[in-house]
Amino acid sequence: MVDAGRPPRLTAEQKARAAEELVRGPTAHGYATQLWTLARVAEVIEQVTGVRYHPGHVWRLLRELGWSAAGAAGRRTRRG
Repeated sequence: MVDAGRPPRLTAEQKARAAEELVRGPTAHGYATQLWTLARVAEVIEQVTGVRYHPGHVWRLLRELGWSAAGAAGRRTRRG
């Protein structure tokens, strides 16, 4: 059997929970503006899942969740 690499850090359930929280928007999590930054996304993911991501790596997870760079940077909800 061939090892497919490092296992995912988040379960499917944790990813779904993180996505639900991100859709709620930054102000629902105490931020003053509706602007998602990678650092903010990383903080929310850690708060709801207990898994810490470096802000520089959060974009990979966002891409898996179907968010675009514009979606993470400024849109209030995910499109698609």
